[in-house]
Amino acid sequence: MRIYIIGNDGITLCREPPAAVNDGEIAVASNEELHAARLTGKRLLALWNALPGVEKRRKVGDRHALIDQLWSAIAACRARNCALIPASPGIRISRR
Repeated sequence: MRIYIIGNDGITLCREPPAAVNDGEIAVASNEELHAARLTGKRLLALWNALPGVEKRRKVGDRHALIDQLWSAIAACRARNCALIPASPGIRISRR
């Protein structure tokens, strides 16, 4: 199972559920969990705009669609073995 930890320093991929998450971190394993996560529009935009190869956004627009697209983009990045998302300082996908 793959778990993504969304924290202040980016997105970390874990192969096993973490024993605990730090304050401000959110652990998600599915698109449904990402939808249920309490992420602000500002945070969603920062995560989206930090992904490589995506068209940058200035507004959230359809929140549901943005979260679906974010999940797909994270999965695609994982498939390409992206180690770092350099577009925005502090936003990265790494492995634990």
